[in-house]
Amino acid sequence: MTEVLDRARRGSGGALVLWGEPGIGKTALLDHVTAASPDFAPLAVQPARCESGTPFAGLDTLLRPVEHLIATLPVSQAAALRGVLAGEVTGAGRSLTAVAVLSLLSTLAVDRPLLIVVDDAHRLDAETEYVLGFVARRVGTDPVVVLVAGHDVPAGGSWEGVDPLAVSPLADDYAAQLVAAAHPGLDGPEITRAVKAGGGNPLALHELPIPIDDLAADTVPVGPRLRKAFAERLQTMPTPAREFVVLLAAARADGDQLTLARSARSRDAEEPVWEETTWSGLLAGTPDRPALRHPVVRAAVYASASPSERRNAHRTLAAALPPGSRGHVWHRAATVHDVDEEIAGLLEQTVPSGAGAVPILRRAAELSAD
Repeated sequence: MTEVLDRARRGSGGALVLWGEPGIGKTALLDHVTAASPDFAPLAVQPARCESGTPFAGLDTLLRPVEHLIATLPVSQAAALRGVLAGEVTGAGRSLTAVAVLSLLSTLAVDRPLLIVVDDAHRLDAETEYVLGFVARRVGTDPVVVLVAGHDVPAGGSWEGVDPLAVSPLADDYAAQLVAAAHPGLDGPEITRAVKAGGGNPLALHELPIPIDDLAADTVPVGPRLRKAFAERLQTMPTPAREFVVLLAAARADGDQLTLARSARSRDAEEPVWEETTWSGLLAGTPDRPALRHPVVRAAVYASASPSERRNAHRTLAAALPPGSRGHVWHRAATVHDVDEEIAGLLEQTVPSGAGAVPILRRAAELSAD
């Protein structure tokens, strides 16, 4: 990213699409870059989810601060941008509007480099996304930098051809520094447990409960902001892909692999659902052994899914496992709303030795009137 900014200072622009899981720090990174680049003139687009269906809503946000410069453009281009600001979506086509925006940004960048920041790109309306993608692929000859933050790798669609930059989880050393700053007073072992639980996700680390108790893989706590972020992430995914990641989240950490591999294929598509979710930043493993990237991702996806989505996932897993097996009974129990002594009894019969008994006994107690 530093290289792109330095090139713009020398007169040649560029663009990057930052991608990664919710809470991984994309917005914080954009804010840091903006604050650390006072020599750039900044323009920002922060789209609202409620306006994602409104044509050119995001572009309107971008253009308003520089509306006074539209008059310097050729007549047809100026008319196209005035139409956008007037809410006239039936006039000039997207291509002319995109050319006009590129011309306007080139004009703005004459005096000083220009930094355009687009956060939460998954909320953009389709018309703005097209225009910004067009611009991002053509700013190489002007001192203009376009930084876009989104969920997925720009492997296609409007961001095709724009360089991707994965925002990776924090390394343990940096995660420990963040935990120590966010939760003063923790001792060394508590910080170590927090780092392990947070999976390098900064928002998850911020929202961990205090005091930090021993956190098993199935009990990673999910704070409200992380849950909200993952809920929005799930809503933007195609239905088969969303069902698949919820299935992964509902699966037991100690098994269900064969069931998951079989479920990776969509009944309605020739290609595996795995292929649809490869670029989401949520997955690890292989099609034969699919998994979510980290227990915190698993916990956040599960917490963010709707109750019906969770029940459907458990129903699918139960149906694919041998009747009476521990996995079959566990997933049947997860579909039950109320007291069910039969399921509670079956759960008790499948209790293993060791720490694995705790969640099974807890669920059995929840389903029993006694």
